Amino acid sequence: MDAILLARIQFGLTAMYHFLFVPITLGLSFLLAIIWTKWAKEEDSKKKLLYENMGKFWTTLFAINFAAGVVTGIVMEFEFGTAWSEYSKMVGDIFGAPLAIEAIFAFFLESVFLGVLLFGRDRISPKFYAFSAWMVALGSNLSALWILVANSWQQTPKGFYIENGVARLEDFFGAVINYSTLFRFAHMLLAGAITGTIFVAGISAYYLLKRKHVDVAKESLKIAVTVGMIASLLQIIVGDLHGYQVAKTQPLKLAIMEGKWETEPGAGLEIIPGIEIPKLLSILAYHDPDAKIYGIKDLIKVYQRIAKGEEVKDEELPELWLDPRQFSGRMSLYITEEDIPPVWIPYLSLRVMVFLGFFFALITTLGFFYTLRNSLEERKFLLKLLVFSIPLPIITNILGWAVAEVGRQPWVVYYILQTKHAVSPLPPAQILTSIILFTVIYSFVFLLFAGLTVFKVKKGPESLPQEVV
Repeated sequence: MDAILLARIQFGLTAMYHFLFVPITLGLSFLLAIIWTKWAKEEDSKKKLLYENMGKFWTTLFAINFAAGVVTGIVMEFEFGTAWSEYSKMVGDIFGAPLAIEAIFAFFLESVFLGVLLFGRDRISPKFYAFSAWMVALGSNLSALWILVANSWQQTPKGFYIENGVARLEDFFGAVINYSTLFRFAHMLLAGAITGTIFVAGISAYYLLKRKHVDVAKESLKIAVTVGMIASLLQIIVGDLHGYQVAKTQPLKLAIMEGKWETEPGAGLEIIPGIEIPKLLSILAYHDPDAKIYGIKDLIKVYQRIAKGEEVKDEELPELWLDPRQFSGRMSLYITEEDIPPVWIPYLSLRVMVFLGFFFALITTLGFFYTLRNSLEERKFLLKLLVFSIPLPIITNILGWAVAEVGRQPWVVYYILQTKHAVSPLPPAQILTSIILFTVIYSFVFLLFAGLTVFKVKKGPESLPQEVV
């Protein structure tokens, strides 16, 4: 087999396994902070004990998920030096900085205060304990920020120059707050919130259907659907802004996501294959119903000319924040149709992701509405829907990752370094062996995570003592 394909499979596999746990960590940490704050502020003994039982239960599930995320995430950083050494040689000076900041500041912050949450409840004041929960949430989301800083720089590089074939940092803040960081971080932050809330809502709905741990389930579900509704509705807005950013920085990715091979003014949007809404793509991409969507074939020709150092007129490209003409003469811009990834992967992934996003907004809004009417327990169908929806945000996150990473091809750093030139010169057999080993080990980790989670859910939270019920 081809070493480049195997290296892609290896990194894709390890990233996918790791990404099963990260969004739950992001969202659940925020819900834990809310629950422990309510516990610290509550003066009524019955409600205080209720929030304590809620907090202990969800903290245990958070710790299980956190441990699995750490184990699956460590390997990925080593892969940059093993399977992707040419990438590390060229951009390691820039890419390594946010990864180091994430480990030193964000991950340590999260880990230290998670230790307080797990072992310090009876040793510190309630207010400091609630503060610790917020520090865990802050650390979790700061980790996501710095990882996305690194990844966003790959998507929309800024604040650097190239010297002797190596990318050097010129403007730290320009590289950190590049063309896409804030859009992508907001998108991921809300995706994590949705994942965590559906996780909590689904387990709580399961308890209500079983008529078990009703006190904890009702209050947990109330918090989850409220936060989930807000996050889901905001995600619709942020998703639209993120799409606009992609159009302004990565026109080829936009064309790949939408399966547009030919340039088309006033382009329609295919909701599903064969069903198109006229001009909608142009409206969403450029907020102009007559805007031209440049096709894959025309963009390839333009990039080839830029790579040769030829002049390209403004009308031959959309108005861009990240103009490829600044890299004129770089052969990394010379691509062909054979370099384009399978278009169906980002095309279908995007549509399923968007559909599920609206679905989450619907079920959390219904949950919030029935919570206000104090009738959610009676809505058996909605409760069952929430239970079966637990894995759906995780699937949605992986689909979003596929859109972002497959759509970025054929570059590992947009316009600067092609993926096929970033891999290590390793024999395919070695990479294949590592894939097999990773699959076995990661599958064991996932089964252990799933088994511990199911065990804890079946055991359930502690029940309120009868004298305070």
